[in-house]
Amino acid sequence: RKTITGVVTQMLYQNPHARFYLRVKNDQGGEDIWELETQNTSFLRRGGWLPDSVQPGDKLTVEGNVAFKIDKRLYVQVVTQENGHVLWVQDPAPLREEGYLPAKPADTAK
Repeated sequence: RKTITGVVTQMLYQNPHARFYLRVKNDQGGEDIWELETQNTSFLRRGGWLPDSVQPGDKLTVEGNVAFKIDKRLYVQVVTQENGHVLWVQDPAPLREEGYLPAKPADTAK
């Protein structure tokens, strides 16, 4: 698992998997472009990630799993916007357990 922070250069909100590209500073003082792959758009939409949720120029922090065979590609797990808002990408239960999302509201049904 890896966490990177950078600026969005392109967002492709399309199926089969939405993806975006992030310009990230590297250890040598230069910049790398990372390809970040998410879920399909209907899955994202159900989680509140809409076509205009991420735009070029947005600063994001992204956690994900590094691809085995493709350099500088992450399979996204968690996206945090600069204002601290978390964009839901995977099953939210582990995100709640790790403190990324607030606890579920108590069941008030009688």
